[in-house]
Amino acid sequence: MLAITLIYNPKSGTLLEQSSGTDLPAYFRSLLAKFPDVELTLLPFKGELLKTLPQRLTDDTPDAVWVAGGDGTVIAIAGITETLNIPLGILPGGTMNLLARDIGMSLDMRIAVQQLIDAKVEYIDRAEINGLPFLCISNIGMSTKLTERRERLRRHSGWIRWPMMLAYMLKFMFVYPPIRIQLKVNGHNRSLRTRSVTVTNNPLSAQSTIVPVRTGLTQGQLGIYITRDRSIWSLPRLIFRLLIGDWQDDEDMLMFKASDVEIHFTKRRRKLRIMSDGELRRVNVPLKYRIYPAVLPILKPGN
Repeated sequence: MLAITLIYNPKSGTLLEQSSGTDLPAYFRSLLAKFPDVELTLLPFKGELLKTLPQRLTDDTPDAVWVAGGDGTVIAIAGITETLNIPLGILPGGTMNLLARDIGMSLDMRIAVQQLIDAKVEYIDRAEINGLPFLCISNIGMSTKLTERRERLRRHSGWIRWPMMLAYMLKFMFVYPPIRIQLKVNGHNRSLRTRSVTVTNNPLSAQSTIVPVRTGLTQGQLGIYITRDRSIWSLPRLIFRLLIGDWQDDEDMLMFKASDVEIHFTKRRRKLRIMSDGELRRVNVPLKYRIYPAVLPILKPGN
């Protein structure tokens, strides 16, 4: 018997679309109905769950914890499963599903369930910013404004939401104000003017476009990507080159790899709004990033 605790986020838009508006517990039970050896416990991601979950998992001792939700839901649960050394399975219930994509999960829920049944445990890296964990990507600058707008438009259907987001991005990339930073990486200090800073848990693949893709999750290195703001066209040109896939050749793109990095700001401020794994947060400055190699047990599908 395989004991699985499945935590699902009822507010995940993609999850609701895939389940066609049906009752979510019934939906997941139907997905696992053909696996009679699975003992399934379903928990909604809401209320006091994060406070009670560690003790519940300690008492129930499941073989694995599956999460159906976005990357923000995944990182909230991952901190608990890492501490308890319980393998974490990821179902594609979010908008971007970055971690699910990078570990090779199908975006079709039925196929993803089969993948997790057959998956093997692998330990992957975890990153953090000022002690706050993230598994995919952390952004500073213009992308935080785009995330705020995305949240405001969430009530609209996709065919309305995404064109509105594109129009907002095209407008805002010319007017978002630059920031001045001091970057401390690999023993060197650099002063830069930028409108976009991205730090990733493991470096990005050259094949990344608007949807970031990583070549691996066990390299033990952060990827640091900074767009130098040398003209009004620096950021628009980079976004265009992201779309066509040759962004790494852009003259204003600076790239570094490191196990830790610090970002200081020349303008005095106590807190800064950042986006990590799709969630907006206000954190103290300076920003201190660090990576922890091979600490999170995760269920990864075979080749």
